[in-house]
Amino acid sequence: MSGVCVRSEYRRHGIGAQIVSRLADYCQTGIYKMNVQLFCEDSLVSWYEKLGFERSAMGMRKNMPHTEEPCALKHNFHEIYGVDQIAEFAPDFYWYNFDWFGEFSYYGGIGSEGVKVPFISMTLYSNEPVKFSADVIFENVSEFEIGCIGLRTPLFGFDIINTEKYGYSERKRYRIRSLEDDHIGFFCEKISIISIHRKENCISCQGPSDRRSGSGDDFINQLDLLEDI
Repeated sequence: MSGVCVRSEYRRHGIGAQIVSRLADYCQTGIYKMNVQLFCEDSLVSWYEKLGFERSAMGMRKNMPHTEEPCALKHNFHEIYGVDQIAEFAPDFYWYNFDWFGEFSYYGGIGSEGVKVPFISMTLYSNEPVKFSADVIFENVSEFEIGCIGLRTPLFGFDIINTEKYGYSERKRYRIRSLEDDHIGFFCEKISIISIHRKENCISCQGPSDRRSGSGDDFINQLDLLEDI
């Protein structure tokens, strides 16, 4: 959230609080559910705290309220291989809790239908509610867009949506995107969480090989190769 202000003659009437509260509520309801993050002057920290925001490593954040449904991630995405690994140690975790993505790889491999399709392997990082990283493989990727600004690129409003009920084809079963900054955006047919890395342990299983690493500098070349698959 950025660029919110009230003209001086209308301040101290609760207008700013209503604007911020309604924007946060809009971001945390409906299809797209996300944490709300902002940066503010030190003098405004206490004002935002009264509206439910908390200090975080990157500015201030208003986290999504915990769902009343336990293990919502596992319930809504039980078909994703490895999602139960996250649910076991972080039952309140949801996709919007991923804060960064790191190194990603692209490669061609044999998909579920026995033909060669494009894959993306990516590491995602979360600070809350539990600090960990996840190595994730996306199978049969299409409409791939990604932008990198460093070793770890921040994510704001990251989400994975099951498009089945919205009439998309099976090839576009999942929509992956970062809603606020557009650093990530693509469709895929299948998702697999192949390993989870916590402070003192690593849970992993066998994943595809023959990957090629990439970064933001050579993204255009990667995209051209993906289109040739």
